Amino acid sequence: MSHTVVALTTLTDERVRADYERWLREVDAPTAAAMPGVLGFRVLRLEGPVLEGVGAVGHHYLELIEVADLDGFRTAMAGLPASFHEALRTYIGGMDVAHAAPVVDSATGGAA
Repeated sequence: MSHTVVALTTLTDERVRADYERWLREVDAPTAAAMPGVLGFRVLRLEGPVLEGVGAVGHHYLELIEVADLDGFRTAMAGLPASFHEALRTYIGGMDVAHAAPVVDSATGGAA
């Protein structure tokens, strides 16, 4: 059974958006693809509210990382070079990361 890691990130400043998205494509995505146990990696830019009366979320991006093993993922993340984490901090002012448990999945006909 795989696990989903969800990361909600906030830019340090809107002016770094283009550089951050380039870093995502050129560094982050290839790094994730090379990590043992990473089954999938997707980053979505959060562009604004959709429903009337519902405010905008407080983050700029949503990362969905599908992993085979949470402990293995944690170990792999801890083993990344300091330069990776330093580069990330130049773009990201805030980050919330959690393990997400499925509740409903339309691909499987309802219950997860």
